[in-house]
Amino acid sequence: MSETAPRARNPNVAIAQAQVLDKAAEIVELKRLADEALADPELRARFNAGAGGATSFDIHIERNRGGAPSTERRVEVFYLQTFPTNSRALHPGVVHGAQKLTGPPAPGAGTAESTVVIPATGPGGRTFPMGPNQRVFDSRGNYRVEQVTPAGPVVRYSSSLGADLLSDLNSGAVTHPNLRYLDAVNVVDDGGQVICRLERHGTVWVRTA
Repeated sequence: MSETAPRARNPNVAIAQAQVLDKAAEIVELKRLADEALADPELRARFNAGAGGATSFDIHIERNRGGAPSTERRVEVFYLQTFPTNSRALHPGVVHGAQKLTGPPAPGAGTAESTVVIPATGPGGRTFPMGPNQRVFDSRGNYRVEQVTPAGPVVRYSSSLGADLLSDLNSGAVTHPNLRYLDAVNVVDDGGQVICRLERHGTVWVRTA
């Protein structure tokens, strides 16, 4: 009994830990958005009380000119616990916001956005082996693929998580029927630094940060 009881609790502990990490990611994004809103005294960022149930977004950015506030942005937050070594790892976080949408937004609903929060890289960067190569990331999501040779690493190509995710969105590699109603995708690290912001302009996605 003493051995099996802790094992029985482990799934619940894992779920609780994941929920704590998710809430921490939401706090990171709320603070980032609140800091952005400081430049405009009419704006405020707040947690959404979830009045919309399964279709409610985590965070609302509201404008108040007196009277009832109007919603300008709705942001759904997804925490990726492991660092994404490629843009495909970001797809579930993008889709997470699209899953909240059931059709074209109602007038005055505000933009619908997905924010994917990822672990920070840190000043030393991150390096991931890839067979004979390695992928080296800096703190802004830029990376280079190096071939490891006896004479030292040789750079084969370079790109970024933002550029790759933009290509994925425009090529149809990210799939969900309601993705066409999503207005923007933010990727930030858990220190609040923006890795990229992608916005949908009609049927084309563009990178704005």
